[in-house]
Amino acid sequence: MIEPGAIVEEKAIPQGVVVIRYPQEGDAPGLLEFINRISEEQTYILFQGEQLTLEQEESWLSGRLNELVTRSGITLCAMLGDLVLGTTAITRKGLAERHVGVLGISIRDGYRGAGLGGALFDAVVREAATHLDGLRIVELGVFGNNPVARQLYESRGFEVHGVLPGGVRHRGEYVDHILMHRVIEQPA
Repeated sequence: MIEPGAIVEEKAIPQGVVVIRYPQEGDAPGLLEFINRISEEQTYILFQGEQLTLEQEESWLSGRLNELVTRSGITLCAMLGDLVLGTTAITRKGLAERHVGVLGISIRDGYRGAGLGGALFDAVVREAATHLDGLRIVELGVFGNNPVARQLYESRGFEVHGVLPGGVRHRGEYVDHILMHRVIEQPA
């Protein structure tokens, strides 16, 4: 069983040692501050300025913790002390697509470019391959105007399988939504 709060790895960055771990009860306030800041920034995520409430974040966290129990998803947090620097998740689709997981990732401004995204990305794929039995494919969407993220995904073996022209709205403009995937190996 996956224990909430379990540490997956540690990564040294110039600001200190970042702990990559599973979320746990009590993380909602820090996660709320993180997502609201990222949303306000209107970075390359689906939130584009919306602000969540603590109640909404607690509900989201409860869902992620339940996914750990049901083995339907893996969520990881990158923490520098109590400060959330990033989050990532792979969530299984349902029914006939249960072998497919959808990946999302975001990193706090000021901590990008230090290798944290790559470390989180590798950790969530590894944890999903280990704990989500039957998972065979990981897919994700990347904003067409985000070449840094696309390069990261391609460096990790992800391939483009489609483009939805104007599929996402970023800072008031419609940009292509590039759909990527990778077949993953289950550990022996």
